[in-house]
Amino acid sequence: MTLKVFPYALVRYAAMKFTSLKVLEITEMDARLAAVTKLEQDFRQHQEQLCDLLYTAIQAATDDNTRQLLLRWKRAVYNGRKPPEEMPADLQVPMQDYRRLLQQQQQDHEAWQVCYNGQLQQHRQQLQAWSREEALRKGILLSSPVLYAQLNNFAAADPSAFRARELKNEYSLLRYITRIAAKTSPFSTFTYTGISTWQEPPANQPPAVISNIRLNNSLFTYLRSLLVHHPVLNEIMEVKLNDTTTTDETHLHFLVNYFNVEAFQSLPARSVALWLFHRLKEPCRLASLIDALAAEMPGTAREQIKMFLLKLSASGLLELGIGCAGIDPAWDHTLISFLSHSPQQHASIDALRGLLQSLQVNRHAYTAANAADRAQLLDTSAALLNTVLDRLKDEAALPDMATARSPATAFEVNHFAPRTFQSSDIFYEDASTKQITVLPAEVETLAAKAERLCALLTPFDLLQEERNRMRDFFLRQYDVAQQIPVTDFYQAYYLQVKKQQPDTARVTVMDISETIQLSVGNEQVDIVGQSADASAPVARGMFVQLFHPDGTRPLMGVVNALLPGMGKVAGRFLHLFDPAITRDFSAWNTALHPGHMMMELNDGSVFNANIHPPLLDDEITIPGGSNNYPAEKRVSLKDIMVHYDPATERLGLKHTATGKPVYAFDLCLESFYNRSHFYRLLAHFNPEQRVPLRSFITAVDREYASLSGAAGPVQLMPRIVFEDRLVLRRKGWLISTAAIPTPANTETEADYFLRLQRWLVAQQLPQQVFVFLKSPYIPATAAKGQLHRDDYKPQYISFAQPLLVSVFRKMLSRVGEYLYLEEVLPDASQNGTVTEHMLHWYKY
Repeated sequence: MTLKVFPYALVRYAAMKFTSLKVLEITEMDARLAAVTKLEQDFRQHQEQLCDLLYTAIQAATDDNTRQLLLRWKRAVYNGRKPPEEMPADLQVPMQDYRRLLQQQQQDHEAWQVCYNGQLQQHRQQLQAWSREEALRKGILLSSPVLYAQLNNFAAADPSAFRARELKNEYSLLRYITRIAAKTSPFSTFTYTGISTWQEPPANQPPAVISNIRLNNSLFTYLRSLLVHHPVLNEIMEVKLNDTTTTDETHLHFLVNYFNVEAFQSLPARSVALWLFHRLKEPCRLASLIDALAAEMPGTAREQIKMFLLKLSASGLLELGIGCAGIDPAWDHTLISFLSHSPQQHASIDALRGLLQSLQVNRHAYTAANAADRAQLLDTSAALLNTVLDRLKDEAALPDMATARSPATAFEVNHFAPRTFQSSDIFYEDASTKQITVLPAEVETLAAKAERLCALLTPFDLLQEERNRMRDFFLRQYDVAQQIPVTDFYQAYYLQVKKQQPDTARVTVMDISETIQLSVGNEQVDIVGQSADASAPVARGMFVQLFHPDGTRPLMGVVNALLPGMGKVAGRFLHLFDPAITRDFSAWNTALHPGHMMMELNDGSVFNANIHPPLLDDEITIPGGSNNYPAEKRVSLKDIMVHYDPATERLGLKHTATGKPVYAFDLCLESFYNRSHFYRLLAHFNPEQRVPLRSFITAVDREYASLSGAAGPVQLMPRIVFEDRLVLRRKGWLISTAAIPTPANTETEADYFLRLQRWLVAQQLPQQVFVFLKSPYIPATAAKGQLHRDDYKPQYISFAQPLLVSVFRKMLSRVGEYLYLEEVLPDASQNGTVTEHMLHWYKY
């Protein structure tokens, strides 16, 4: 099998040049620290010499008055104070040197205070200037409207007299600015995404960053819930039979999924429910279904039929939809079309359609608007949105506040939770660039080494233990030759096995295998692996930051994550670029397993980051799912069977109509362990491997600790490098919080800043790091701090920057027993902008 790197790589760009942060540094800090250290050493030497001379004089004193005077002089010198003027002749010269150095220290200290405060004021002026920049304001507008509203006042404040409010704004701004400059976090204008290819890009490419605005998926979820309860709008909804419904002699059985909470339900197989099971073959509007049933049930009031159908919907037998999927980036366009083609006409339908059209107009205006106009558009959109939604809610006689419900006797769906949309809840922004860069040829070497690492770690596949457990359960429960409907298998397996286990991600404990050799140094562990080749086709990906260590060494990469392939994660951004990239992903995916039906999974999650175009041929229809494929490409769960293959000793899926084997894939960005149980179970029916990189790093750390005997308040965590080219873990330091200097009561900020610098030098810590308050490298048994919601994010800190030292100090007030520091690698000072590539490769 040949490894081929996918010809397009996504590139994340930090929106602000990393080198811009340098203006916040204290100038000539290294020289200043060296001079202070030299002066202190000279002073201490003269101080000790003078104390020795005074001690000798005290011992030689012949009367008590002289001895007491000498003792006072020695006490003053020992404590670093200025002694009395009168001194014996033989001590005049050393005393003059002492006084000179003491005076120089005091002068230098005063000059340092003035210098520090002056530069600090300049840094705050720079921060105020940044607070006026459009890209920052646009991102903050969606992320923190409260901070955005205070930016004008902050920018106009006197930087020499910041009060508590300005200091709070300063802290928040610094966290945003360091996020924009030092890391790639895809949100709004903080990071933008581009494409890198093998081909030389066309000349004169537009370098501009483009704003891409869509409606927030939380609005989709709310609208779908509101329509179900509206007496007019629910009749235009699309109704279909739960795809898992089966029947026996007495009952209908089906699986319900409501926001990924699942339940198996049963209803008596009689009357309307049984009629629906036999007759409702294709989706239709609820109004049409009511009318059809009314014709079958003369004498029954139409409203009575409707209420019963809504009860069947609440039980999960029927599913009500609004003609679009939440993971479709253009769901609002589809919903407008769905409303426009409604056979009914009503003011409420017109109001909802008009609302969506107005939001589209505002969305397009928002794209080109400056931050101030964007704020106005958000306020206008929020007012319009809440006005229309409140009117529809009142028409449906729904409560203004969520009220406690009595415990239900059966699992029900379609609960309504009223809410008011804030201005930041309406639009979701992605920034991108049309500029295309050239993918370095050495990327093929990095991908080949990453694939070799993955093959070496294949025996520790995170999914294999569950696959084996599923197989063993099948062989205990069924005959080896049986083919079981996948829903029946899931119900039995969940009730008898999964329900008894904690619903948490497993942590794999592994040892270093004989196929991997470690070379342990003081600060780095180098890894070499024996040749390893995957025996089956594979598709994988990785987030990697590319860098040249110096002008001569070859390209290296820092691996931020190893990922499943096939466009997973990348799909989140594909709608921003040429559709040809999506088509190529689909073609490469199809070629991966010829002869198999390759199906994408979906469930009830409409998380914003899950949006992506179809990347496979087909899609499984899980109850309550967000189906994003054309109707003819959706495969019913009732058409999929579970069977055992003695040749491979594995369970597999088979499509009953075609007899083809089925592979089901998770291609969304959301965490696998946030998905429904059925979604996760189905994802085990494919050969994809989940590489336990973190568990491997833990095993390397154990080996390093056994050889280095690392201990103490500052423990080095070595850089881990695979075959000289891939950094699997940056060098880090696990630090006891108690060991970090904190300001004394009377200590000035300038003095603390210097003392912290000297501590960093003593501990051999770098000037710039990423600080983690939560980290897998912090012992689980350590005492926890009072962390904020976003403290899971790494925070860039340069200890040469007083403003960031203040951020560090505030973080220390929330940290627990330990914190973790990590080196900044690659150092973006080399090229000025932090970038991260997302590579995909295939082997088949």
